[in-house]
Amino acid sequence: MVNDLKLECSFSSWYPIFKKDSLEARILHIPDEVLKYLEHDTFVLPLEAAKSLPKDSEWADGSPVTCEEDAMWVAPTKTLKCNTLEEIYLLLKSSDRIAKDLNVVKSSKDCKKPLPFCLVLKQWRDINPCTEFRCFVIDNELIAISQRDISQYHSSNESQKYDIQTDIKSLFLERIKGRFPLRNYSFDVIRYKKDKVKIIDFGAMDAASTKETLFTYDELQNHIENTPEFRFIGEEIGIQPKPPMQFCIPQEISEFFQSRDNVTLLDLIQREVESQRKEHEKENANVSEST
Repeated sequence: MVNDLKLECSFSSWYPIFKKDSLEARILHIPDEVLKYLEHDTFVLPLEAAKSLPKDSEWADGSPVTCEEDAMWVAPTKTLKCNTLEEIYLLLKSSDRIAKDLNVVKSSKDCKKPLPFCLVLKQWRDINPCTEFRCFVIDNELIAISQRDISQYHSSNESQKYDIQTDIKSLFLERIKGRFPLRNYSFDVIRYKKDKVKIIDFGAMDAASTKETLFTYDELQNHIENTPEFRFIGEEIGIQPKPPMQFCIPQEISEFFQSRDNVTLLDLIQREVESQRKEHEKENANVSEST
């Protein structure tokens, strides 16, 4: 989700307040050595990346500002679902968005309330796109709700439009209004069944937050009368481009793998990590012998 330099919209700031109303997540401080690694041009995974997460855990990683959807092409599952440190490092290192986010956080260091460097891990959950909505708040009032996935028609939005509007409005009035510190902001939710709505993220109320929604920033500022107005695609619109799917594998990498049968990028990186591990063990053995 798009944020400007507002500490209130940082996941680590709002999640402790709205934990019961959100999907389960863990906030991890990013050590300086990891920051240096992410900023370095070298694309080699650290040795500890070979370690797996607990077998019973399935976590999707994100950041305080955006998730690295632009790097999904390198993931074995083509999603943000991660089961190992290796997969987390791979997504972070492959993402241009993460690099930009690090620069954004760095630029806030001189601000009165600098943004923290942290990694957010959310427990994996398959989310139906028809359950996702973006909401807009101006002067502490919910004025608009938009279907989040505008690439296709979802019949449930038409048949359940009044229930969707009512459930999201109830969440706002009962759980968000008066608790979130800003007066103008946007927030994303999923409504996975009647009377069950969860907060996904908070963001700034600006022109960027209206991108890939059914509202324009100008409309939200001047032309919404019957609030909250709920907009959704009401008929079949054929095949439309889906923004996350526009982040495709670079051509040169595609050509590289076409010349190698049944070899994935993760396979090559795993081999490199194993090679590094053996080299590291060899160096340690030599040091022990010399002492």
